[in-house]
Amino acid sequence: MQEFEYLHQKVQQLLKKYQELKKENRQLKTTLAKQTQELAALNTQFDGLEQQVAAQQLGNHVLTEDDKQQIKKQITQVISEIDKLLLSLHE
Repeated sequence: MQEFEYLHQKVQQLLKKYQELKKENRQLKTTLAKQTQELAALNTQFDGLEQQVAAQQLGNHVLTEDDKQQIKKQITQVISEIDKLLLSLHE
């Protein structure tokens, strides 16, 4: 009878662990979906910035230092956000 009780407890523990893992899996899938959307939005923003830079370079061949600094700052911010998302996806 003790063996049956022991097995029953082990089965209950396994079922509890299984439920916890299912919950964690759902949460991770939700997080992954959210981060994938954020990454897509950042990629779109980055593409827009690239197009803006290309258009400005075509429009006037000489950018002022302020323009260059502003564009560099925007690109750096977008790349930083992309890096953060990629790092969190690997965790």
